[in-house]
Formats: sequence, C-alpha cells, structure tokens
Amino acid sequence: MIPRSGGEYNYIRAAFGDIIAYLYAWTSVIVTKPSSFAIISVGFAEYVTSPFYPGCTPPATIQKCASAFCIRKFLRC
Repeated sequence: MIPRSGGEYNYIRAAFGDIIAYLYAWTSVIVTKPSSFAIISVGFAEYVTSPFYPGCTPPATIQKCASAFCIRKFLRC
C-alpha cells in the first residue's frame, strides 16, 4: 500500500520508475479518458435519438448534436 494521493500514478512510479509513470499519466489525461468519454457519449446519442426516428437511422447531424450536448452537460462539474 502506497500512502500517497495520485492513484495509479504512484503505483506505476514505484514499480517502473518516473518516466513510465509520467508517460502513463500523460496518455491517460490526453488520450485515454477523453476518448472513452467520447465513445460513451456517442453511444448515448444513438440510443437517445433512435426513438424519434422509428424504422430508420437518425441523421448524423442530430446524433452529433446529442453527443455534443451530453459532453457539454456532464463535463460541467
């Protein structure tokens, strides 16, 4: 147990060193977490817009707007 704040960063730092821990933190903040939230919001937009277009696929513009609304609404914290 490592009694420091920082989550996975401190465990990776203790196991593999400073450089690997820095690279992990950088890719996590810049690439991994934003892309996963984008994937979740696109899936949300597909399910939210599909009831309004029964029998066909919703327009891409409507899905993009719903996805952008999801990102804007839930990243306000």
